[in-house]
Amino acid sequence: KAYWKSILGIRNSESLRFSRELKRFKNIQSSLKPISFLQEIKLINIHKKSLKLLDTFIDNDLTYIKELLQNNQALADPLVAIAANYQPEATSFPEAGEIYNFIDLVIYLRSLGIVGPILYKEHPATRFFAVGHRSTRCGVARSVYYYSALKSMGVYFLVSGFDLSTTESVIPLTLNGSIAIERSLRGLPTIVTGSPWFQGMPGTFSLTNLIDSPTKFRLIKSEGVAYSASMFINDIMKFS
Repeated sequence: KAYWKSILGIRNSESLRFSRELKRFKNIQSSLKPISFLQEIKLINIHKKSLKLLDTFIDNDLTYIKELLQNNQALADPLVAIAANYQPEATSFPEAGEIYNFIDLVIYLRSLGIVGPILYKEHPATRFFAVGHRSTRCGVARSVYYYSALKSMGVYFLVSGFDLSTTESVIPLTLNGSIAIERSLRGLPTIVTGSPWFQGMPGTFSLTNLIDSPTKFRLIKSEGVAYSASMFINDIMKFS
């Protein structure tokens, strides 16, 4: 369906309205020109190859991660697991702020002195090649090079079924994802690097907090944090 819509030039009412608006701004029309169908196919192929490599890494890392989680308490610092955002999406760029690419994020973590293994869980929507007969264009953000670069910096890949929202064995790190809200409402800590609308919510911490006081993240879940987080959300809903 995506193919025939592209070849026959079929447009929905939204596209037609958008085209009319573009005619009013001819000087920027070329920069907003939709990508071609061939470019869509190229992005899907890049996306497909990257997912194949991701699955290989997940399979190869399975045993190591299992042993790592079993011996977690013996580690000097708590395990950090990146909860990757779906990309491309506004929640990572521009809303995540200065660090919006996970390769840059891992480089930054290493620069802070984190030398141990870093876990990574891919966003489940990354598995989709198309939504509503339109390419997700995830190939612009995920590639063989992307996953290979992460692996070269000591990153290990979690299976898609690993539940970061409830686990107490690792500390999830997110740019500004809703996983931080889910965990705070359960009284569990999460590291947030961006500036989301829930910034300052009880249970969320910065990277600085992790580096300065890594032992605090080994605390068990706190009912007090869960209650404070729920009141925090209630106040936002009340006054927004």
